[in-house]
Amino acid sequence: MTEQYYQHEALYLISFRGPRGPEALQDWIKTNSKRQEASVEHGKMHIYNTHTLNKFCVTWDQDWSMTLIWDCWNKRHLYV
Repeated sequence: MTEQYYQHEALYLISFRGPRGPEALQDWIKTNSKRQEASVEHGKMHIYNTHTLNKFCVTWDQDWSMTLIWDCWNKRHLYV
């Protein structure tokens, strides 16, 4: 399957329950995502590849206790 296929199906969903939840996720995309590797819909960030998730885990500077990562393929939460 090509990468374009994955552009329509998120591999990971990230929700942030802190102040400015969706806005903080949108700010992260503007700063760290050069291509269309992630989007924010309905208050959750949709990540379309593993590289972007790794970059998110390294560069996210908000409270991790308020951040939840859901793995759509394995149907489980990821704890950082």
